[in-house]
Amino acid sequence: MTGLRSTIQLAALLVLGLASMAMAQSPGPLNGQVFGSGNRALVVVVHGDVSKGGPATYHYDLARRIADQNRGVTVFALVRPGYTGQSGAKSPGSNNGRRDHYTKQNNALVAKTIQNLAKATGNSKVIGIGHSGGAAQVGAIAGMYPGLIDSAILVSCPCNITEWRAKRGKSAWRNSLSPHTYIKHARGTHPCRRGHQGHQHLSEAVAGFRRRGQGARPARRLCAGERCKPRLQRPATHRRATGQAGNRQLSMTAAKDG
Repeated sequence: MTGLRSTIQLAALLVLGLASMAMAQSPGPLNGQVFGSGNRALVVVVHGDVSKGGPATYHYDLARRIADQNRGVTVFALVRPGYTGQSGAKSPGSNNGRRDHYTKQNNALVAKTIQNLAKATGNSKVIGIGHSGGAAQVGAIAGMYPGLIDSAILVSCPCNITEWRAKRGKSAWRNSLSPHTYIKHARGTHPCRRGHQGHQHLSEAVAGFRRRGQGARPARRLCAGERCKPRLQRPATHRRATGQAGNRQLSMTAAKDG
């Protein structure tokens, strides 16, 4: 009897271990890393262009901290098309040498991955956090796929790509989709005023997550209305003006250098 009980316990541990391993992986098509678990919300963190080269992994630490500090939340550090993550595995798609790559095809890959993650984790609430080029993609996707993303935080976003490139004296990116042309299609949003603090590293911009309970500013609402409650700690170090209506909100911060 003791032997049978031990066998059952071992089998249960094996099943739980396999399930944990499965949850740590992406349902595809893009690669990434899952942190935490639960259906309170799905938070997808999308990195910037990493223009100096190397793997796209700096956002993993942020994703891990959000999961650690928000019980019942599944957080996914997404590796954008054509980039490699911590394991060295390359996400499908092309980053075109990390230039002019916020394309319709790449946005579709990001959107499909978010959709698959929400289904796999049983989440109906999706929060997108994007930095720099990742913010441009999240912003465009919010408008291109209404209802996919409930709330978005766009840090150092080149949200008007034509203007961003021109002000830097750079050649136009003709294949990239600019969030400012899709903002009117994102449910519950309207064009927002820009912040003025310029470019900050993503982990700095959301430092409020780490300082939770240590004198940080209280969490702000992610939506409007009396029945809307704070869900996750909002960034404490970034000024932003937001457009809001109903229970949807998109928040944007402009970059001096995306």
